[in-house]
Parts: sequence; C-alpha cells; structure tokens
Amino acid sequence: MKALDEHLKDAPLEQEQLLKLARALAASVAEDHAQDICRADLCPSNVMWDGDTKISLDESPKARRLPVSLEKELTDDAELRRSLAYFSPEECRGETASLRSDVFSIGAILFEAAVGEAAFTAKDPSRLLDQIESYEPPADLGRLRFELFREWDGILAICLHKEPMERYASALDLEQQLDKLSRKGGSPRVHHFVLNWRRATAVLLLLFAIAWACYFFLLS
Repeated sequence: MKALDEHLKDAPLEQEQLLKLARALAASVAEDHAQDICRADLCPSNVMWDGDTKISLDESPKARRLPVSLEKELTDDAELRRSLAYFSPEECRGETASLRSDVFSIGAILFEAAVGEAAFTAKDPSRLLDQIESYEPPADLGRLRFELFREWDGILAICLHKEPMERYASALDLEQQLDKLSRKGGSPRVHHFVLNWRRATAVLLLLFAIAWACYFFLLS
C-alpha cells in the first residue's frame, strides 16, 4: 500500500482501476460521513491505496484551514502546499468545511485519476484559489480522454460543482452512484459525424455536375 500521489504518477488509470479507486475512496470516507464527521484533509498524499479495493485514511483527520498569510504558510507547511489544489471553493474563502466539501475533494482526486491531469493547475497559490472558485473543469471528459465512460461526466460534474448544495450530500450518496456504475457498466462514447451543410451542398453540386458531364459525353 502506498500514497495515492505515487499511483497518480501513472494517471490516467485504466477504467477498471479508476472505478476500484473511486469506490474504495468513497466507501472509506462514507464511514466517517455516516457519523457526520467531516475529514477536510483529503488529497492524494493523505490517501493510502493498495491499487485494488483497500484504502487507508488517517484515523484522526486534521482539518486544514486556509492561513491568513498564505505565502508564508506554504513556505513552511509542505502538507498544506500539496493539499491546496484539493480545497473546495468554500474552504478557499475561509469558510468551515462540510461533508460536501469532502465530496469536492474526492471529485478533484478522481478527476486527476481519470484524465491524467489535475482539475486545477495554477502554480501561484493565489491564482490557484481563484481558479478553484471560478474555473469550471471540462464537463465533457471525452475531450480529454475519449475512452472514459460517459457516466463519469455527470458524477464528477456533481462532485466538482461550485455550489455545495448542488453536490452529493455526502460520500454515502457518491458511493451509491459508483456502485450503480459498477453493477450496470459504463456507456462508451460514440463518434458523432457532424455534417457541414455548406460542404455537403458543394459536394452534391459537384457530383451533379459530374453526372451531367458524363451524360452529355455519352450522348456525343
């Protein structure tokens, strides 16, 4: 078992591995949420995973808080520096974290595992916090990884919603959705051929002209 950030060096994960990670992480956090315990510490370096179905989390989560002097704290606190990209928007504003904040953090972790890049990537801490509050990661994950099942679009969009009340109420609800995906299987994406009407008209006119030319050639 090793820290999840080590596993994510190989991201994106294969779909089977991604679903195993998602279900294991949601189930582990759900144990705390069932007791109304908000972890407020979720990030890849704090999650231990065996690469299969077992997750280990700190038994006594230390809720993170955004410091008043961000630059100084990030210099002194390596753990805070690593976890910043997994803060929820409300945590970025200095508000108290909730179960729905944990759901956002899970979403940020799974987004990275699914597409191979973090949902929020600004290097400067202040810009990163602004990005988390205002930037919407792509809703159509097929643009980043076509083979990813379509169900992930909806699941991660709900997890990463800026408004807490629009997210899953807790990891328990997320776990149910992931169990449903596991039972029913995912839906592959389909290549859609978009027909440009101007181009289609030009092609048809060309074919018509060729047909007329052939007709007159045969008559002569």
